[in-house]
Amino acid sequence: MRKKGFTLRLYAMEIPEKIPSPSGRFALRPLSLRDQGDLYRLDSDVRVMEYFPKIRNRPESFEYLLKALKYAEENPGLGKYVLEAAESEDFMGLAVIQHLEESGEIEVGYRLHRRYWGNGLATEAAGMMLDLGFRLLGLPRLVGITHPDNLGSSRVLEKIGMDYSGMGKHYEIEVKCFAIEREKWQKMFG
Repeated sequence: MRKKGFTLRLYAMEIPEKIPSPSGRFALRPLSLRDQGDLYRLDSDVRVMEYFPKIRNRPESFEYLLKALKYAEENPGLGKYVLEAAESEDFMGLAVIQHLEESGEIEVGYRLHRRYWGNGLATEAAGMMLDLGFRLLGLPRLVGITHPDNLGSSRVLEKIGMDYSGMGKHYEIEVKCFAIEREKWQKMFG
């Protein structure tokens, strides 16, 4: 499935099955069917989903999982990645690199279980998504979006080098939009 305004160019051999985080606290791995229960617990947590359009019940969460797996199959390297704890292999949350339906741009995002909030994991995971997008996939630009009231997520996007680019409508809600070009990322982190 080809999305408007985007051509995927893989500059690396293969994306590893597990990508260890720089801190060693977790690894990223592609979302899979075995994550159904963990994904439902994340999707049904009222606090985690506070700034999302809706909380998903079990059937909706399973449908979301199936769509995510199909998307990843059709878009190599893109999709949803599980943050898996290094020691216990617990499901900590998700990091994403995917098309925004409304614009075709590639967004990075994250969603963590509450017990993992406040210790830099979202910033580290989002930074890893930039690295995946720029270094391995050769993308020229990445975007991030967040609900205007979600100040924590705005700070995460700024910490990874994204600049505020205005308001927009994605996922049926008004959002703050951020973006970073590969050249800026290379100067900062490359």
